[in-house]
Amino acid sequence: MHGKHQLMRNFYETIMPIYQQLASDELLERCARCLTGNSKEILHSVIWNKCSKKTSASLCRVKIAVADAVCKFNVGSLKSLESVQEENNILLNKKSRYLAMWRDYRRVYQRRRKKSVAFELAKKNKLARKRKEYYFFKKEGVT
Repeated sequence: MHGKHQLMRNFYETIMPIYQQLASDELLERCARCLTGNSKEILHSVIWNKCSKKTSASLCRVKIAVADAVCKFNVGSLKSLESVQEENNILLNKKSRYLAMWRDYRRVYQRRRKKSVAFELAKKNKLARKRKEYYFFKKEGVT
């Protein structure tokens, strides 16, 4: 309960079991082996890139970040930008359209690249290397 913001005791007692579950060795091992990449984690990453966890933000700011992230996650940057601009009666300029199209292109490109055989092979090699390092780390013990 140290730090910039302190929790009231009843909140601390409610949150602590959840924290312990999330910080369990089993879950952390799965994360270290790169076995937890799912769509919810990707969406959370997009949200936290828009609204940092490290700084305090108002509820309104968080709601805006979540709405924007969900919209971009579901329909892409260009459609999201067009709908927001249209809703607010703002004209969409060429540069904004180009940047949104570029983001969508990169997103599709990265998705296709990650589905490729070469990427899967590299991912398996990385996982094997991590397992080998972990094995030697466990074998060596604490120094």
